[in-house]
Amino acid sequence: MCASDWKRAARRAISAPSQWSAKPAAKEALPIITFDHDVTVHLNGEDIRALHFPSGHTDGDSIIFFPKSNVVHMGDDFVRYGFPFIDLASGGSVDGMIAAMQEVVPKLPPDVKVIPGHGQVSNLDDVRESREDAGRNARSGPEGRQAG
Repeated sequence: MCASDWKRAARRAISAPSQWSAKPAAKEALPIITFDHDVTVHLNGEDIRALHFPSGHTDGDSIIFFPKSNVVHMGDDFVRYGFPFIDLASGGSVDGMIAAMQEVVPKLPPDVKVIPGHGQVSNLDDVRESREDAGRNARSGPEGRQAG
């Protein structure tokens, strides 16, 4: 499929999200641990914290902190391929993604290793740059141009 075909398919998917459907998962596929805001589990000598960030890439985003290892996994709230895909049909929003990055950045040490949802392992400066780019892009849309 060529790039223009992908663009047409994406436009159709965005304009008609009801054409996509999924069957419920089998009970065995459902998570054993669920949480509303955050949860910490102890695994391999490390306390691993998952923090839910609503309305970023989707409404079910979590960012996972591995403090002993000095690693954070940002999931699809931070990607290295350019502007991230925001799944509006699944509750995602640009503002939610920016808010997640704004909340996470001050909590991270300067030398943290950042695992993006897609792309190469990164660092805190890459997350800051992505946050700034997302903010600039959000402000450059029709509403942002009107607001200044």
